[in-house]
Amino acid sequence: MQDVDQLRQELTAATTLASEDASAYARQIVYESPERVAAQLKEAVPSLVESYGGVAAESGALFYETQRPSYRPAVIAPPSIGDVLVHDLGWALVPVFKPDEFELPVLDLVSRVAGVVQKHVAAGSRDTLILSSSADPESGGVRRYARANACAFCRYLAAMEADVDTDTIWHRNCHCVTVPWWEDNPLPTDPNVAGWRNAAEASRAELLRLQRELKPDGMRWRNFFKERPDLAVNNRNVARLMRTRLGIDH
Repeated sequence: MQDVDQLRQELTAATTLASEDASAYARQIVYESPERVAAQLKEAVPSLVESYGGVAAESGALFYETQRPSYRPAVIAPPSIGDVLVHDLGWALVPVFKPDEFELPVLDLVSRVAGVVQKHVAAGSRDTLILSSSADPESGGVRRYARANACAFCRYLAAMEADVDTDTIWHRNCHCVTVPWWEDNPLPTDPNVAGWRNAAEASRAELLRLQRELKPDGMRWRNFFKERPDLAVNNRNVARLMRTRLGIDH
C-alpha cells in the first residue's frame, strides 16, 4: 500500500520531468519572435500537461484504490488543459512581449512556463483524488498534506480543518498532495500540523489585535482596510505573519 511520501515522490517525479521538458523547449524557441514563441508554447504546453498529467492522475488513482478499505475504482480526472491553463500561460508569456519590464526576461519566461506546467500536471493527481472522493459515499473527504519544509501559505492551509475541493487554489511549484480518508482508514497523523496550527492561530490573533489598536475611532472598517490591507484577516496576511513566527523566508 502506498503512503503519503510515496504519493508525493511519484507526483514530484512527474512534475519535475514535465517542467524540465517545458523549460528545455522554451529555451530553444525563446529568441524567435514573440508571436512565434507564444504560438509554439500554446501548442506544446497543453500536450505536456496532457501527457504527464495522465501519469500523475494514474498515480493518484492507484493511491485512492489502495487506500480505500474495500475496492472501488477511482474517477480519473481529465487533463488540466482548459481556460485556467490558457490564463496561466498568458501570464507566463508576459516577459516575451514586455521584456523591458524584466531584468532577465528569458529566465523569467522559462521559470514561469515551468511553474505553470508543474501546477497543471500536479492537478492530475489532486483532481483525481478529489473527484474519486466526491463520488464515494463512504469517503470522509480529502485533505491537503504539506511537506515539512513547505511555504507558510501551504503550512497554513494544511493546518486548517477544511477539506480541499475542485475550487481549492494551488500555487505554482507547490508540492502538497491530497489524501482521502474513510472511517476504517482515517487520515495519517502529521506531527508538524499542531505547530503550524498554533502559529496560524497566533497570527490571526495578532492581526485582530493590531486592527483594534490601530483603527481610529469612528473610521469605518471598510475605509480602514483600504488604508491597511496588510491587517485584513486573510490567507496572505496570516501566512506572512506565520513566516516570522516559524522563522522561515518563504
